[in-house]
Amino acid sequence: MPISETIGRLAFHPSARDLHPGFFNFLEAELGPDVQIAVVNPDHFSDRTPRLDIPGIPSGAPLVVIPGFISGPHAEILLSALTKTGHALRFPHPTDSRSPWANQIHFLLTDLEGRGNKPTIQGNGNLVPYPELQYAYYLADALRDLGKADSVTLLDPHDVESVRALREGTGKTIEVTTITALREIANNMRQNNLLPDNSGVVIADNGAIGRAHFFAHTTEIPLVTRIVKERKNGKPVIAAVYGGEDIKGRTAILVDDMTATGGTIFTDAEELIKLGADAVIAVITHLKGVRGAREKIAYQLKQEGGGLKAIVATNSTPYYTQLDLLTGVHIVSVYPLMARAARAILIPTAENIAALNLDIFPIGTLKQYLETLYREYPGLALDYQPANDNYQDPTEQIFAT
Repeated sequence: MPISETIGRLAFHPSARDLHPGFFNFLEAELGPDVQIAVVNPDHFSDRTPRLDIPGIPSGAPLVVIPGFISGPHAEILLSALTKTGHALRFPHPTDSRSPWANQIHFLLTDLEGRGNKPTIQGNGNLVPYPELQYAYYLADALRDLGKADSVTLLDPHDVESVRALREGTGKTIEVTTITALREIANNMRQNNLLPDNSGVVIADNGAIGRAHFFAHTTEIPLVTRIVKERKNGKPVIAAVYGGEDIKGRTAILVDDMTATGGTIFTDAEELIKLGADAVIAVITHLKGVRGAREKIAYQLKQEGGGLKAIVATNSTPYYTQLDLLTGVHIVSVYPLMARAARAILIPTAENIAALNLDIFPIGTLKQYLETLYREYPGLALDYQPANDNYQDPTEQIFAT
């Protein structure tokens, strides 16, 4: 987490606020008068020169945080807005004093679309083995060529490759701090009686190993089952289930990073019910804003015998409104967590930094995490042999604790 002795400014592009107003309104109210809020408006001047709408603020502000998200159908718009804002703030103009500039830039992101290295299906039905739309790499390019950011604080990244792109793909050292909403989610579930005594945590796939492990330690609920998936024709299918016998008679807490229409989590829930789980509660961080998601998820939640009791998700993206107030869906606000992150960057006192420490999520590789899983839950890592130093897993690398 970046350290500075001077209070910074919070800046954002109006298009980001238009798409996620609740987030920005909360930040403004929560941070209060200690932090000045700046609106970057690229259309303010006739020559389209971006500026900061904070009269009287001198150039050379030590810290500027630009919050936002880059995911879902608005990813490209927000990527452009984010980098324009960084560019506007970063460079002094010797002959143009209208816009102050910052000597440090720090991006605060509630979501960043994953690396995009999974096969995907185009609208015409064609399979694209390696999609080119990899927003983490686009952002890395933009930071190198335009934004000149010094650090990025990112909520629950989808994969370690996104973080590596930001750290190494920019041609300079950028500090990347990863934080997680899983502790906020766990606290909310306790308050709403969604963590019964007979619960067991389930790993949804290799990409969820670190998250499930973190959640199990946070809640002190045992991690009992691991689902392993492979892709066929661009779609994930269940290849194996380890510890399936241990979910019998329990409420399965299925931990994963995101959902679009809920298809994968409903398939997982059906499998867990077949294995004897009493019910399934899915814990999801990010919602992706896919058209028709509300109707599909509402339909599946109503299916008797399907076993999915509830979906717990966050408002990390504005697409949560698609499922807001839907029976069986519980939305957990990450706004307080992001406000703590902003405060730790902008007003980096020991107290503010300590308030965020419990939510920092370290990153490793799949191999490193399987080593940890093998030590703590050997029955869930049967495909990993610690004596084999050359072990390679075909799936993408993920979080590790």
